[in-house]
Amino acid sequence: MLSINTLKQITQKFTDELIQSSQGKSTSLSFNFTNMPSAPIIRKHQATYQSMVIGGTNFQKALVRRSPTGISLENILNLPLPKFSNSEEFYLFISSHLDDRADILTINLAYELDPFLRDLVLDGVLAFGGKENTFADLIGHQLGYEIENFLRLKHNREIIVALANDTLCLALSKLNQNQDSDSLVCGIVGTGLNFGLFVDENNFINLESGNFDKFVQSKIGEIIDQTSEVVGDSKFEKEVSGAYLYQHYNLIIDQLGEDAPHATSTDDLSIFASAGSAPHHLVAQQLLERSASLVACQIAGIYQFKNQPKLTFVMEGSLFWKAWQYKAMVSDYLAKLDIPTDSLHFTHVKNSSLIGSAQLALINAPHIYVPKEDDEKEEEEPEKPAEPAPEHH
Repeated sequence: MLSINTLKQITQKFTDELIQSSQGKSTSLSFNFTNMPSAPIIRKHQATYQSMVIGGTNFQKALVRRSPTGISLENILNLPLPKFSNSEEFYLFISSHLDDRADILTINLAYELDPFLRDLVLDGVLAFGGKENTFADLIGHQLGYEIENFLRLKHNREIIVALANDTLCLALSKLNQNQDSDSLVCGIVGTGLNFGLFVDENNFINLESGNFDKFVQSKIGEIIDQTSEVVGDSKFEKEVSGAYLYQHYNLIIDQLGEDAPHATSTDDLSIFASAGSAPHHLVAQQLLERSASLVACQIAGIYQFKNQPKLTFVMEGSLFWKAWQYKAMVSDYLAKLDIPTDSLHFTHVKNSSLIGSAQLALINAPHIYVPKEDDEKEEEEPEKPAEPAPEHH
């Protein structure tokens, strides 16, 4: 666990990096600008196209229907995401899930992109892999453009492909007539970690905040970093995110010599944390609390940087919304970091990943279309108490 004084120092260093990045100085944050298209790809009031989400561990797709009253998602499919090591695997996977009725494909991609515009189409150059997908031969390539070429050459299909990082898509899922971009921040605290924000209505900043490195990494975190596919990258993410927390737990349990079950995912930590007060239960509890305290540092830093009286954080990620006492611990540490309790509002948008992806075709339409049904809620329904974990290896 980290002291409040240490957490305040981390918060200040994160705030300093935000300020330096905004001044064009080099920091551990990517601070990538996305320039919004001046007009939507789709001009028609009636249109059908496809939305995909390629996350850290999950894949989603849906058929999107636009009408004068909004958009609707149909044929929603959720699947585990396979690991991709090269472009051929990646392109074949996308083509295998492409709907025959779609001539526009929008993709929400949970990887760092250097965004650029092709006329009205948002595209991005892959900066590097992550979440254990290395994408070795895709780094430095224009993904949307190359997916279009692959579909044209291999399948004789003319498809417009627009894509963006998951942070921008999350922001677009919330950005509508009732939400001012100045006070909107988006955060992903799940398999990975990232935050993004608008500097004005036409420019969005993807921080890639999982790369923040102005803190002392834990000894276990250093071990995990050295054995990962991307050594030296995403150090902050490796301390706090769902892709790595359970690895911290397993290594600590082994070092303690505890006769306790290993975790196969960070979801197991919530089960262990809620099960009692045995040593391995306490390890799970403290790992989740430590993660929440570090996430609170970045939220507090963004609040100080934005200098707005109130901010709305549209949040995604099962770690934030569903892990044992996680959201409550984040709020508790924000108070300890001297952030006014009524200045931050956390909200969740149902199907935000798919909706945000779909909005890539509608940026700067007369208004940002939202689903016909009321898909926004303040937070997830309370989870039922987790069952105790079986006491075996």
